[in-house]
Amino acid sequence: MRSLDHVYYWVADMDRAIAFYRDLLGLTMIRRDGASWAVFDIDGRTLALHGAVDGRAFEPGGAAAVFGVDDLDVAVALLGERGVRFDHEATSAGMRASPRSAIPTATRCS
Repeated sequence: MRSLDHVYYWVADMDRAIAFYRDLLGLTMIRRDGASWAVFDIDGRTLALHGAVDGRAFEPGGAAAVFGVDDLDVAVALLGERGVRFDHEATSAGMRASPRSAIPTATRCS
């Protein structure tokens, strides 16, 4: 293995998932193929969303994407202003923020 090519999530609602990653997190979408596929560039890395497939059961769960930020406190405050709720408190003293409950993909969402 030499590098990570991409990470993708299965999503039940492509429009809602795109709104989260593009509009809330501010990621740059570089490609969209209707309700089946969307691709975001994050500093040369790829995060993709794969739409649910007709005839296949949709199971929650899947991949996890980890995003680096320059200042965790600033990022948490900005996302909080945008309506993201975190499932535990984060500090800049080495803890990570996990907006798991707000991600509209295959994981839990609100």
